[in-house]
Amino acid sequence: MPNFRRDSKTVFSLVFFALLIFELAPIWYFPYFPSADGPSHLFNSYVFLNYSHTPIFQAAFTPQIPPAGNLTGHGLVIVLMRLGVLPETCEKLVVSLCIVALALAFRYAATSIKGVHPAASLFVFPFLYNWPMQMGFWSFSLGVPFILVAVGLCLRYHGAWNLRSLSWLFVTAAAVYACHPLSWAVCGLMVALMSIASEGPALLTASNRSRAWRQTLLPILIFIPFAIPNLIFARQNDALSFDHLTSLREMLWPVYTTEPVHIFAADSRAARALFLFLVLASLANLAWRRRTKITYPDTLLSLAVLLFLLGLFSPGRIGEGSFIEVRFLLFGFLVLSHWLAITLPRPLIQIASTLAVLLSIWLTLARLPAWKKANIELSSIARLGNRLVPDSFVCQLVYRPDSENVEPLDHAIDLWTARHAVDVLDYEAARKAFWTRFRPGYYLDESYLKPASHTDFEAALARFEQRTGKKLDYILITDNKLAPKTALERVLPTQSHEYRLIATGPPNIALFELTSLLKGRQ
Repeated sequence: MPNFRRDSKTVFSLVFFALLIFELAPIWYFPYFPSADGPSHLFNSYVFLNYSHTPIFQAAFTPQIPPAGNLTGHGLVIVLMRLGVLPETCEKLVVSLCIVALALAFRYAATSIKGVHPAASLFVFPFLYNWPMQMGFWSFSLGVPFILVAVGLCLRYHGAWNLRSLSWLFVTAAAVYACHPLSWAVCGLMVALMSIASEGPALLTASNRSRAWRQTLLPILIFIPFAIPNLIFARQNDALSFDHLTSLREMLWPVYTTEPVHIFAADSRAARALFLFLVLASLANLAWRRRTKITYPDTLLSLAVLLFLLGLFSPGRIGEGSFIEVRFLLFGFLVLSHWLAITLPRPLIQIASTLAVLLSIWLTLARLPAWKKANIELSSIARLGNRLVPDSFVCQLVYRPDSENVEPLDHAIDLWTARHAVDVLDYEAARKAFWTRFRPGYYLDESYLKPASHTDFEAALARFEQRTGKKLDYILITDNKLAPKTALERVLPTQSHEYRLIATGPPNIALFELTSLLKGRQ
């Protein structure tokens, strides 16, 4: 007799890994992974690695290691660069690791409940490419899988924590701490609430109260050693900034447009379809199980709702940390998908998992034209870097309005690592949370939170030259629809004559060089 349960598990495992390969394929097909902040991370990792023998880096930067978070992404890239891996390949490896880790972590969490349908693991695929990861938030994205691992540990060992399971939870807490402060905080919050939900009834029973307290507190105490450095870091970054919302529609917009997976303009329909799918699947699940007793895994639904609320009412910025809303919403959608994966009745889960897979494929295919366009532009900018005199000071001016989509050209100038060019508008080195820091005066804007160059670039440039005694050697203009010289005159009305156009690229890309550099070479 054939073992249908075993055969079904094998089939869905094959489907899972085939889809994972499909999702990874675009990363390795194109020359560059089109992220917004990725080039900046690559540049600062390169600076940290080559600081000791590069005078211009020593003049402009100081190396630092942040006390909490943002350790894993940069640390991994620094190791890869030391091994001789090209910067663009480093980013591909990190992004591939983020995707594989998220898929496997969700699979681990989904299989933490006995008897769950093998198709449950497929619910994660629409979220493998998400807005924070495509933005280039490496360390944050590496931390997200550990939250799912912690959830899986709680589902497996709730009420029965022992030294072995607590040790695994400690390793998970340490790993997520090294990745990102927000991921660590959400992980600790979820473990605490799941522990309380597990042992709450026993805490009211006199005979089991002592054991229940131990089982409640032990997993929570695991996170305490990492709280102190996080609190110190938070105290240094305690400024809160809330976005001004004018209507309920504006508040709910990031939820029903599924903002965490709305990466490029072309995927908006697929992202909204995903939201509709999750809502209908949740309603169908609740209707099917309306007469069923609430179980421990249903705690995940409450946690998902909490995370959505935190996303809707969170500040837009906490200190130097930004885009807090979309990060909470990503957690919420992942936890909601996990709840569906482990609680949907068998008659529904195969239909729902099939729809999840189709939505994932739709999202990926919809984004490919944007990937192709971005790679043409990034390749063009990378070639322009060959025109640079080494050890130059450079900056990039982006001529486009703010967008909710990922813009891969935002920090493309930082692809010029091999020329030892210092990007004086490198936002990352202007902050406390990363591996390099500008020396006083070398950041063009002086204040990361109050970028003066956005309102008066010429005045900001004059102050930079006065502070450092340096000239800006190259200016890269992107997303410009004016004639290149006209675009430069708009931001440098009295100094534009000091620069000459030396190269252009498709589309709307121009590189200007300080005229005195040409005289120096002659």
